[in-house]
Amino acid sequence: MIIDTKQVNMPSDPVMIKKIKDAMSEASASYVRMEGERDFIKELFKDLAKETELPKAYLVKTSKLWHKQNVHAVTADQEAVVELYGKIFGDTD
Repeated sequence: MIIDTKQVNMPSDPVMIKKIKDAMSEASASYVRMEGERDFIKELFKDLAKETELPKAYLVKTSKLWHKQNVHAVTADQEAVVELYGKIFGDTD
């Protein structure tokens, strides 16, 4: 992608440039923290799956339901999908 600098208001003020650089630095540090948290969660459920003999995928999905507190919405959505499937392909049994 080529940026046409004639259409972008490029800052020349050193204070504004520093503000942009500082924001990029803060964003980068945040990305590092997020990557660390993702690694932590991955290991957490890998270990828990071994200990409990429950599928890791189910543990991860359950944790997301718990976090978002949206089990009823997910259930309703899943039921709608199953109903649609039945209408398209017939009985699901």
